[in-house]
Amino acid sequence: MRIVTIGEKIKILRRDRGWSQGELGEKVGIKPQNISKYEKGKTLPREATLQVFAEVFGLPLSEFTQLAAPMDVPNLDPEIAEYVRIIPTLDEKDQFALKRFLRALVTAKKAQSLFAS
Repeated sequence: MRIVTIGEKIKILRRDRGWSQGELGEKVGIKPQNISKYEKGKTLPREATLQVFAEVFGLPLSEFTQLAAPMDVPNLDPEIAEYVRIIPTLDEKDQFALKRFLRALVTAKKAQSLFAS
């Protein structure tokens, strides 16, 4: 099952209503360029903006916030959580680089722990 991103949800809802990005931008009070960035997953709307989207589309905020947090990791820094949510929007090359970096970081931490004991 494929997870729908916030941007995809916004795009689907906008298109279902026959609105352009400019029309939705007017209703939400933001520039059409920002609508485009949200829909492409280049940036995530803040919670206050999501609330306005929810009101414009006549939906509860949870329709968007549940998409924003597809996983539950206890004590995860909110900034890191935002980065994690954006990972699926990265191209394959960037995801590979991120995977290599994380593997190196975890391996170093394991080695440090091993030598400390």
